[in-house]
Amino acid sequence: MLDKAYLKQHFNLSYGEEVQNGKPSPDIFLRAAEYFNAHPEDCFVIEDSANGVTAAKSAGMHCIGFRNSNSGEQKIDHADIIVNSFSSAEIGNILNFIETE
Repeated sequence: MLDKAYLKQHFNLSYGEEVQNGKPSPDIFLRAAEYFNAHPEDCFVIEDSANGVTAAKSAGMHCIGFRNSNSGEQKIDHADIIVNSFSSAEIGNILNFIETE
């Protein structure tokens, strides 16, 4: 998705191969926080899978659930906020959520 949106150059990515346990273990998210010298409670994760939401919440991070039609019927209800798209209205909802946390 980052390639399609021409955003990849703006992100530092962590990969599952860098950690011992994959999702739903929080290892990948904790590794990313460590990389940025950030506290998990200061991090926001966008996830479209049940295991990803579980991993983010287990890491102590804020989680934005994305209902991705390409990911099937994922149960992401335990995310802090759920969006259905990245339209300007939904981005506004995400920014409001981030500002209140």
